[in-house]
Amino acid sequence: MAALALWHLAEAWFGARASSREAKKRVWHVVKALGKAVVYAALAVTSLRFAAGAGSDSGEQTSSMTAGLMGSAGGRAAVVAVGLVVVVIGFAHVYIGASRRFEDQLRVPRGKEVARAIVVTGVLGYIAKGIALVGVGLLFGWAGLGADPEKATGLDGALKTMADLPAGSVVLAIIGAGLVLFGLYSVLRSRYAPM
Repeated sequence: MAALALWHLAEAWFGARASSREAKKRVWHVVKALGKAVVYAALAVTSLRFAAGAGSDSGEQTSSMTAGLMGSAGGRAAVVAVGLVVVVIGFAHVYIGASRRFEDQLRVPRGKEVARAIVVTGVLGYIAKGIALVGVGLLFGWAGLGADPEKATGLDGALKTMADLPAGSVVLAIIGAGLVLFGLYSVLRSRYAPM
């Protein structure tokens, strides 16, 4: 995750300098890359703290953060807004996967087996990641609307909640396989993404 944060920082810097796009599109590219860098850096720090034994799972961390927001003016609205943003990002992932828009960001040689592998892992991986993110966003929104910080969880908490649903273990297995495919897609993408 730290490496991805550095990758997106470099993409923001070098991508903006080398881009021949109009200024508005360059700015949007930099904002997206910096946003991803911040998210991956935060995930890296949280994971390293947890691995070093200095924390709890993401559900406990999210609940304590949400509890702090609930106590401040406008905190509940902020929690609901975060939930909505995560849901939108989740649906965007599903759309990107289903429409194969991720192919626009790759330079894959046509007709090769690797091209088919990238498309299959990309489609299924983006859709599964999107479904998982929608679950996280819904739990955040639920916590904000119900004023219960214990309902807000991270990705692991959302997946645990999905497992408790009828046929949840099947859904969880499908999402897990999709997330593994997204990881494989990310490895394959690293070879064909322009930098």
